[in-house]
Amino acid sequence: MVNMVTMVTMVGVIRLQWLGLLALLGAAVPGDSSAAPAGPVPAARSADPAVPSGPVPTDILTGTPVAAPRFTALVLRLEGPALGEIGPALALRLPDLPIVTEAPPGAAPFVFVAVRSDPRAPARHQIGVITSDGEAFFREVDTGADAPARVLASVLANLLFSIAEGSVRPDRTDFEIPAEGGASPGPAPAGPVPTPLPPQPATAVKSPPVPRDTPKPTPPGWQYGLVATGVIGVAVGAPSFGPPVNGGGGSLGLDARGPRGALVGGELRLLGRGAEDHRLVRMRLTALAGYVLRRGRFELPLALGVTVEPWWVSPVTAVTATRGARPLVGGLLRVSPGLHIERSRGPLRAIRLGPRLELAGSFAIDDGARVVGVSLGQGDPNRALFRLGGLEFNAGLELALWFGRR
Repeated sequence: MVNMVTMVTMVGVIRLQWLGLLALLGAAVPGDSSAAPAGPVPAARSADPAVPSGPVPTDILTGTPVAAPRFTALVLRLEGPALGEIGPALALRLPDLPIVTEAPPGAAPFVFVAVRSDPRAPARHQIGVITSDGEAFFREVDTGADAPARVLASVLANLLFSIAEGSVRPDRTDFEIPAEGGASPGPAPAGPVPTPLPPQPATAVKSPPVPRDTPKPTPPGWQYGLVATGVIGVAVGAPSFGPPVNGGGGSLGLDARGPRGALVGGELRLLGRGAEDHRLVRMRLTALAGYVLRRGRFELPLALGVTVEPWWVSPVTAVTATRGARPLVGGLLRVSPGLHIERSRGPLRAIRLGPRLELAGSFAIDDGARVVGVSLGQGDPNRALFRLGGLEFNAGLELALWFGRR
């Protein structure tokens, strides 16, 4: 019996709770509009068809207002490079506000917008906004490294919404819109048309001035190279006086390289060879001109040269094919590819190590150009000991030390 009473009581409580919840829901649902309100009715606010009621729609991506409800059109003027994308960017943020080039006819409210870039600072921009009733607003925006169209369009959209909402005060009132940007309502202003963008104080941080005592970077100057080479010479082509190897020796030269790679230099070379009891010594003087190509750690000097080469044979009893030991004169073409190793300290700037390849030609002047053959018998080529002149190929190993001012 007790249990039965308890169950009836619980069912009654649950039914009361459901009735209370239904009563709360019924109170939240608006009733008949004909019913009189319980309290005094506030004065009705005059309806403004240009200002929509409720929350202002915003751009989901940027959070900026998508409409300026106070205006029916936007007259846009741009002055400066990289500003052509502001119109499309504004259209995305203000889809309900037409962007035109002339003021709309009649007395419809519109807004005039001018954007100008500072030619001395491309990231600095001036904005002027003038409403059709003469309120003027001026701003200066530094877009930095961002895209100017996107930043300026966002600033303009926020400023237009604040103007339409009335939450920002104008910088000037009774301001006339320039005639070339669209005629303003009423008679044209007398006198010169004022510019919509008065000069504003610069807000960007200026870079500190360079101290006067700051040394200027020194342009690269001439470099000087001390060049040492070990070389072997080989005779090429006719006539075949003596063995093909002309001898071996070394050279010491001084090169100068200009800032753009021009090369001039000079060299002294000693070349010797022995045969039986005789010895040939050749001393060659060379003047060079050419070009030095550098790419990273690779260096390639290319040079043309003229040569003068005295020579002698000992003992002096050896007979030559000309009337006396006349000097050889000629020229050469030289290439010396090598590894270029830079140095960071001291006057020594770099070291080059690599092969030297040289094609040279020379002759003695004795009733014409002659290749000299030195023999023990008078004019007997079968007993020739040495050959001097003609076409020769020289090869060796070269070491160059480059010096210069840093």
